[in-house]
Amino acid sequence: MEAVIEKNDRYESVKKLIYKLCHAHKKRFGGDWEELASTANQGFADALATHDPKKGSFTTWVWHCVYWSLRNERVGELQSSARLPIVGEIRSEVTKPNRFDLEQLAFEVSDDAATILR
Repeated sequence: MEAVIEKNDRYESVKKLIYKLCHAHKKRFGGDWEELASTANQGFADALATHDPKKGSFTTWVWHCVYWSLRNERVGELQSSARLPIVGEIRSEVTKPNRFDLEQLAFEVSDDAATILR
């Protein structure tokens, strides 16, 4: 029971930081607040599970985990929305070059240029 209370206290101590990161992310990249908060809370859970007090403060670790969880979620969205063209679409856009016809060119240029071509 004490572990649950400690987790709740830890969450309350960094709740403003988590929401601040969500707000900054939403302001810069947009997105649904509920989705951002859910991703940030997952980042908090990861921070809670992986924090090592010997390596740094809990708040710093939470910032790192939440920030990167939001960022990785955004990168995943961008990668999944990127659409590569289908080979058939590319082929339909490419046209075969016309064969060069010197005689046709001679009729289209001036008389002086046609004399040089002949």
